[in-house]
Amino acid sequence: MTTSSAAAYRRTTTAEDAAGDALSEAIERVRGVGRNYSSIGGHQTALAEESSATLAPRASELAVGLDAIRASIDAELAEVHRHREGLIERLSTLVEQRLKLLRLAQRLSTIPDCLGDWSGKPFLTIAFHTPDDATLAARMGIAIDAAAHTEKRDPTVIVLDAVRAAVVRRTSDGERAFTVSIMKPNAAMFDTSVGVERLSSEFSGGQRLTAAVLLYCTLASLRAHVRGQEGLADPGVLFLDNPIGKANADYLLDLQISVAERRGVQLVYTTGISDPEVQASFDTIARLRNDADLRRHLNYIVVDDGIADRLGGGRSPADTAGYVSATRLSTVPST
Repeated sequence: MTTSSAAAYRRTTTAEDAAGDALSEAIERVRGVGRNYSSIGGHQTALAEESSATLAPRASELAVGLDAIRASIDAELAEVHRHREGLIERLSTLVEQRLKLLRLAQRLSTIPDCLGDWSGKPFLTIAFHTPDDATLAARMGIAIDAAAHTEKRDPTVIVLDAVRAAVVRRTSDGERAFTVSIMKPNAAMFDTSVGVERLSSEFSGGQRLTAAVLLYCTLASLRAHVRGQEGLADPGVLFLDNPIGKANADYLLDLQISVAERRGVQLVYTTGISDPEVQASFDTIARLRNDADLRRHLNYIVVDDGIADRLGGGRSPADTAGYVSATRLSTVPST
């Protein structure tokens, strides 16, 4: 064998060994793919378990099958993507509706005229950053993906989390979503807004009660608006259980009554306090006392003479137009 032939032989042997190593490496990579997707079965099982001697010759056949599987998976992924886009659009709409409700709540909390600096201003202020369409869609996509990986999905929680995700922004103090403030009732009716988180620490009992009444009137109007009842039905009646002990200042009562009247809410105060200054704030006062018909074992709540006359009732249990009969209450155990 000549020197040139020996060199050629060595080159050929080296190339053959390199090709063999490359083939083994390629087969191992193919088998790795098969092992990752072996639970699917079919071609994936063949990739993972078939011997090297038959795997390489059948590469073209297996490739055709894998291409068909890939096309099927691509179609399913495209369908999933379309459903995801639909969910993003729907969730974006729900979030935008909730943000509109928050703006409406602020508008419906507007204080009526003749109340000093408060006149024409919102009692409730809700500040938040409104995202543009692209940002909203991106954040709703993240919310949808997070919900998809949650075992127990509560629709209400998903929407609430999405609303917060839509408006959240990063500041030097951390993440901020909503900033809520309310006016602090005061005798001079100065326009003083306080963060709602400071209500319990900076408001007196009467001021907290008044703020609660004003918030209720706002929410009652908002509920009537959502139900399509604005201007068609009043928001209802609010019974207050002995509030005068906390809120007996005339400016607090005037504020409660003025806002409730503006929003169409009927306030009914119940109290045992007889204070002429407090009574002067009300147009109608119904004095009640307990009365008992011991012979018939009946209890009555007897109204004041003036109210009885307005009701057209008499002053004896036989004439029941002027009486409200009591009833016994019982609790039914839940099953």
